[in-house]
Amino acid sequence: MTRSTLVAIIACGSVVGCGSPPTTPSSRPPALPSAGVPAIAIAAGSVPVVERATADLAQCLQAVADPRCFSAARSVVHVATAGATAPGAPANLVASASGSSVTLTWSAPASGDPVVTYVIEAGSASGLANLANLTTNSTLTSFSASGVGNGTYYVRIRAQNAAGTSAASNEAILVVGGAGCTAAPNAPGGLTSAVSGGTVTLSWTAPGGSCAATSYILQAGSASGLSNLANANIGTTATTYVATGVGNGVYYVRVLAVDAFGQSAASNEIVVTVSSVTGTVSVTGTWTGPVANEKGETSAFTLVLSQNGSQVVGSFSFSALSLSASVSGTVAGSVFSFSSAHYFDNSGCGSALTNGSAQVAGTTMQGTVTIVDDSSQQCGGGNNQHLVQFTLTRQ
Repeated sequence: MTRSTLVAIIACGSVVGCGSPPTTPSSRPPALPSAGVPAIAIAAGSVPVVERATADLAQCLQAVADPRCFSAARSVVHVATAGATAPGAPANLVASASGSSVTLTWSAPASGDPVVTYVIEAGSASGLANLANLTTNSTLTSFSASGVGNGTYYVRIRAQNAAGTSAASNEAILVVGGAGCTAAPNAPGGLTSAVSGGTVTLSWTAPGGSCAATSYILQAGSASGLSNLANANIGTTATTYVATGVGNGVYYVRVLAVDAFGQSAASNEIVVTVSSVTGTVSVTGTWTGPVANEKGETSAFTLVLSQNGSQVVGSFSFSALSLSASVSGTVAGSVFSFSSAHYFDNSGCGSALTNGSAQVAGTTMQGTVTIVDDSSQQCGGGNNQHLVQFTLTRQ
């Protein structure tokens, strides 16, 4: 996997909108036609598909009692030969609004037999199709409607052919109008990450203010402030995102909020380090490298580690202070932390507690060790603290 896989499966595009939900949607669809539909004989071994007449989507979204908004029982039937397969689900649905005009775009299915038409589902809440369930009567992967009233709509797309109807695409939140909101959202906050092998979980908090986010954009770069590795809209209002199969590397990640009026400033930026090792990172081995204390002095630093599951034991040595100690620690994903037992330097004076933490990427460990020593026990001295930042490479 390359670095660009961090958000490779995210749908790029802009999901827009900010406003209040529809004020008068019906909680139930209008009554479907039940009479006047003639029976049609279907050949043995064949699968029928119903062709639905397209209604006015704008009227459907305003809960107009038009049976064409729910025309699954209409009587035009095509016959599929035995062995035909229904299409796979469409993908990457993006809904945008400009004033009262709405545009939906999506990607064609990647599996199944060719698509004959697409079905638009729209509801007043997530997962519902209580406002519309109608076909486009087209194989185009875009759809536009004008005169749509203000409100928040939850939209999905299904593909259809003579063998059947696919599963739904991702759900897009369509916000038309913007009562109380005339600007982009505030920036999200609190972006954090958790890494386990090649799986990265990102979490953040929604922006405050009167303009709610209708989607989020994830940006990732090879250096701070860049978005050269990923710049993609996730297409939902969820404040978590899980990416799998992420390639080994260091990523600088931010998240932005989106609504009908634009996108926010970026959240805090975090550094996400992904190891090429799947699952818990193994830190077993001898790690050596230069270290620098708070005075800028450098000296050799060595960790000899042995890992058993998430537990780590080993030894620690630091030549500048003539330190040597046993260590014990834990590993969570690619994060290694440890603390040492007491030590005595070569003069027999003093004892100390050493705490350290590091991030492991491939064969490199970066982190900080804090050494707090108390030489008062035998040498009459005071407390001293040494902060050591290190970069080690496995030997």
